Amino acid sequence: MELSTRIPISPSDTVSARRNSVSASGPRITAISTGTRGAQMRSRVGQRLPLSRTGIGKALLLVTPERWEATFDSESPVEQATHQTKEAFLSRMKTYASEGIALDLEDNEPGIRCVAAPIRDGSGQIIAAISMSATNPYMLDERMKALKSVMGSTAAQISRKLGYSGKTF
Repeated sequence: MELSTRIPISPSDTVSARRNSVSASGPRITAISTGTRGAQMRSRVGQRLPLSRTGIGKALLLVTPERWEATFDSESPVEQATHQTKEAFLSRMKTYASEGIALDLEDNEPGIRCVAAPIRDGSGQIIAAISMSATNPYMLDERMKALKSVMGSTAAQISRKLGYSGKTF
């Protein structure tokens, strides 16, 4: 079943899913439903992207604050779309962890923003994440705020189907 049929979004949005097959080179992309707005993101199925630069990577890191600084430091040589400082990254991660949602504010790719949410299994472990991405004109702050509940609710539904019965965001 196509991922986009399970998430209430516009067909023009780009939705991606990644499972927690994280290595030193980042999470592996396992599915992408490409939107119709014409913008092409550099993400491709099977590709690995930096945890500290992508919404999904940040969502996978939400419950491991002890890894945030080291992850950022290890990925600093990676070409960045923005000049995000470690302090700004750590501050934003604290906010994301409390909300249960992570954002990519053009950290990975210029002009691309996304809202991501973690997926948990029956044990409560974060095993995957989903995100919705769009170009700046279609992903204004107001829309990102509204999408937090959509992505969080969708991730919670998937998590419940995987046996998770704890707190959902």
